[in-house]
Amino acid sequence: MKPHNGSSAVGLFTKETSSRAGFSSLASHWFFRMSAVIVSIQSGVGLDAHQQYNIRYIREVNTPAENYPPDADTGQNTERYEVLGIAGGSTDLFCNLMPAIQGDDLLLVLWYKIGISSPVYTFDVRGRHLDSAVHYSDKTLFDEPTRAVMRVNPVPSALVITNLIPGDTGLYKCRADFKRSPTRHSLLNLTVIVPPHPPAVLDTEGEQVVNVVGPVIINAKLTLFCRSHGGRPSPELSWWIGSKMVHHEMRVINGVTLTQVTLEGISKQDDGSILSCRASNNNITEPAQTNITIKVAYPPEMVKIVGQKRFVSGNFTF
Repeated sequence: MKPHNGSSAVGLFTKETSSRAGFSSLASHWFFRMSAVIVSIQSGVGLDAHQQYNIRYIREVNTPAENYPPDADTGQNTERYEVLGIAGGSTDLFCNLMPAIQGDDLLLVLWYKIGISSPVYTFDVRGRHLDSAVHYSDKTLFDEPTRAVMRVNPVPSALVITNLIPGDTGLYKCRADFKRSPTRHSLLNLTVIVPPHPPAVLDTEGEQVVNVVGPVIINAKLTLFCRSHGGRPSPELSWWIGSKMVHHEMRVINGVTLTQVTLEGISKQDDGSILSCRASNNNITEPAQTNITIKVAYPPEMVKIVGQKRFVSGNFTF
């Protein structure tokens, strides 16, 4: 069979390098990994094997302060990050708790979600040892007491949010107050991605195809459609035969992504081939995939009559 035309895969995300001088190689790029990424925001170097964090994506940005809401209260010394998490997973919102004056003491950490006037999380060390800090978590935003927890050791310090939901998406601000050092501010724009479900495959009559399509007559043309199911942002759809992507036409109708594939000149060799439609909206999780086996109807190559020979004689009744 031959695809209707040729095509190549298009990446959903690209690498970006910051123009601001002094950024480390870590903070200047987009990072996508299937496993935990070992990072240190403060130094930009790798940590040891015991300091692995469930970070799916992080990028330091140089977004102008005027692009943030007024209550973000940004300044020239504010560290700004883009963070990506997957629904149901966890992510770390980093906050620099290193005082500018060596030997100084941390007093209070306040976390805000822009749009909510009061802190959504506090870490109060005033008059206490670091291990005895008082934690407060907003029950409206973080419905479970341990869904958001401030981690100060090991570094880098972070607000660890687990069981991520789409509602966690937003701009977060960390304020760290010290006894003598200037207050530190960090802004983190968290985006929670909802992976798509396996897509639905339809025939030209709009009927859903499950597991097998056919039998398709030899030398005929096979056309199938693939429809996305769930996911935010809307997923990209692609058709594959084995490890090779085949040409497809894609469009979005009322928020639903549709793609069409047409295979011409179906042959006997295509019998049993696996045609797959994949849906993906990130470079972190595996694509959601639906597989269809092609069954081909073709004439026999040879006809042979088998069985014992029998002779019929006259004057006998059978």
